[in-house]
Amino acid sequence: MRLTTIALCIIVSTGVGAQDAVVPLFVGDPAPPIPEVKWVRGEPISSWTPGHVYLVDFWATWCPPCVKGLRHLQTLHEQLAGQNVHMVALAIWPTPTSQPPEELLKRFPELSYSIAIDSDNAVADTFMPPTRSTGLPNTILIDRRGRLVWVGAPGDGLEDALEAVVEGEYDIATAREADLVRHRAETFIGEASRAERSGEFRAAIELIEQAIAVDPDRFSAYRGWQYEIALLRLEDGDAARKIADEVLASTQGRDPYVLYVLATRIVTNYDDTPPHLRDLDLALRCATGAVENRDPPDYDSVSLLAQVYALRGRFDLSAETQQRAVELASDQERAAANSLLQEYRARAEDRCCLLYT
Repeated sequence: MRLTTIALCIIVSTGVGAQDAVVPLFVGDPAPPIPEVKWVRGEPISSWTPGHVYLVDFWATWCPPCVKGLRHLQTLHEQLAGQNVHMVALAIWPTPTSQPPEELLKRFPELSYSIAIDSDNAVADTFMPPTRSTGLPNTILIDRRGRLVWVGAPGDGLEDALEAVVEGEYDIATAREADLVRHRAETFIGEASRAERSGEFRAAIELIEQAIAVDPDRFSAYRGWQYEIALLRLEDGDAARKIADEVLASTQGRDPYVLYVLATRIVTNYDDTPPHLRDLDLALRCATGAVENRDPPDYDSVSLLAQVYALRGRFDLSAETQQRAVELASDQERAAANSLLQEYRARAEDRCCLLYT
């Protein structure tokens, strides 16, 4: 089993509270029960039944890849029906302006697995700091013995791990060793988030660097976060470009996800970036690489490339590329994909008319 889209593991730099006094929770440890929550869909789950497997997804309404992943959980729920495998989605970390989960879930009447809403951060505090989880989307797996066996963003290999756990072929000793490494790296990420919130921007960049050094394969996508801090917080174009150049000159420069995240940071923050610091050439190079280095290309990467062309004013190329994205879109994505395509085509026609008037 494989994740169907790279967007499921877009990195969200969501900080958590101080973790120094928190008792860590590692792969192989007994999973704590779910504390008091508000169940809004499916079967309420408070403890781990022996012989059953649980996939617990932590999400928030302000996190687009989290929301997108809700439907994919339904697919897994249906595929694994009858195998004592349970999907659980726990909404955590609301913000003062975020949409209430109950309202958002009205858009997804087909979801039939267990869904709950955190109460007073009880769930977040139980699972996130102890596992050194600093962002969303984030998922854990619990095996048939009630042990925590996997932690991470869904795109980090969740479905391969789920398949192995269900089939009784999971190597928990190796997974625990990898989790110890992840804990070390995530500790630096948590410190970096706190440093950024405190205005210690160069310290944040260095702490992210230390996290990447612990596990480059898993954490190199945080280069996009470093780039964003340098560009928007420090307004240091030279430092930002240096970060990007180092990425592109390394093996990470061929990693479609690293390139996708860097391009996404540039595009998402385009309006907030001072005009003299906007680098659409870099965005184009990264977005193009994200498409070309991924076989087969996915909807999110191709649509991002179309968006870069639009920002550059090349609506002809934007429409052409978005047409490719439409062909790659899932049923749930197709309406929004077609809407973008029509917008790009209209802008291309407007520009063509201006050239001949």
